[in-house]
Formats: sequence, structure tokens, C-alpha cells
Amino acid sequence: MTRPSYAWLPDHHLGVAATLAHVDEVIAQVADILFDYQHQPEGIIHLREVPMVTHSQLIVV
Repeated sequence: MTRPSYAWLPDHHLGVAATLAHVDEVIAQVADILFDYQHQPEGIIHLREVPMVTHSQLIVV
């Protein structure tokens, strides 16, 4: 696998890009954990979608 090149990104933005990449990884880990819980009989965590004008909110109930 080739590593992405960030030469186009100004140096002062590299920290922000690294932070966002870390946040993205944490979100993926949480999604994996929630997926495992949701596939148990009767489920443990129940999610409810709340439609908004420009986006949707997902609420744990």
C-alpha cells in the first residue's frame, strides 16, 4: 500500500489533519463496538433517528 502524500497541505495544517485522522479512527472503533452490541438478540443499545432540515441526528435511547 502506498502512503498518501500531503505535500499540497501547508505545514501549519498538518496537526489538524492528523487530529482529524485520529478522530476518524476513533469513530470507526466506536462504530465497530456498536455494531457488535446491536447484533445481540433483543439488542442492548437502541438508536432513534431524528430528521432535521439539513441533516439527521442519531439518539441513543
